[in-house]
Amino acid sequence: MEIVKERAGGMVHLRLSGRLDNHWSQSLDEALNEVAREGVRHVRLDFSGVTYLSSAGAAVLLKHHRDAAAVHGTLQISAASERARNTLRLMGFVELLI
Repeated sequence: MEIVKERAGGMVHLRLSGRLDNHWSQSLDEALNEVAREGVRHVRLDFSGVTYLSSAGAAVLLKHHRDAAAVHGTLQISAASERARNTLRLMGFVELLI
């Protein structure tokens, strides 16, 4: 998995590519924690390159979505690959998709 960080105004964009599985969910968790420590409240995840999403990856998304909402922020997923989008829908994460 590769995570590329870009800042645009008050929002951070993280572009992910590869498998968001048990092993790589820790890397995403750390990247999102770092963004939160920087004081960023709005995060957009580009999932166009995500080829697989495990329950561990989904747990990280849910945790950070709740954390963002608690500080009146947002965590959104854009440009999800078809496979990632279908998995997110099956897991009930439709509200994260934009």
